[in-house]
Amino acid sequence: MLTTSERVQTIEEAQDKLREAIELVEQATKGTAIEQRTKYTLIAGLQMAIDKDHEWLGRATSLQDLIEELEENEEEETND
Repeated sequence: MLTTSERVQTIEEAQDKLREAIELVEQATKGTAIEQRTKYTLIAGLQMAIDKDHEWLGRATSLQDLIEELEENEEEETND
């Protein structure tokens, strides 16, 4: 079973991979007819999944939210 620290590290790796995916998709679509549609659909969804620091409306659960919950739960378990 993973420790909280290992779980957080794994989620942070997922965040990094999503950021890399965004960069690759942006590179692939830059200057094309699908650039804007891709930005407002795919890129927006990926950015919202990473954390709350994005320009889009919407408040879905992000990976950062999961990290914060894991850390809070660990603190509560430690205090019990």
